[in-house]
Amino acid sequence: MNKKQIFATAISVIAISTFQDRAMAADAKSAPGSACQVVTNNQSGQVQRTATALVNSSYAASLNVVCPITRDNTTNFNGTKNVRVWINRSAVSNSLSYCTLTSLTKEGRLIRSDFAGTSQVGRLELVLDVNNSTPGGVYGLACTVSPRSSIETYTSTEH
Repeated sequence: MNKKQIFATAISVIAISTFQDRAMAADAKSAPGSACQVVTNNQSGQVQRTATALVNSSYAASLNVVCPITRDNTTNFNGTKNVRVWINRSAVSNSLSYCTLTSLTKEGRLIRSDFAGTSQVGRLELVLDVNNSTPGGVYGLACTVSPRSSIETYTSTEH
């Protein structure tokens, strides 16, 4: 090997070792809470949306919603790194605000689910994770929002 080849090889090794972690970094996607949809039409009257949040406007009834998660690593078997849901829970009700994350096969069979909830008041983070998935499968996020509370944003991170 001549000096140019040795230098080029050394630069390549340095570049690969420097940028390898960045290329393999987790894939995170954020979405506004306003992307979530009510589960049943009879609850649509208690929904208010801002540019970024979905708000339960009812003083008495909890609100059931589903929030889309786009999966673009469709070949892994190890599920999500985490899904983080930021909520703003009101003190109006003693009801729990909670979310369930599911991993499903492409045929819709349940592989794994995780649950997180809180009765604390204020801006809070729920962290969920499903550590199993199948190629072509999907993730589902369903939440129950307590009265006068909101889903602000949520982020899904894949392996």
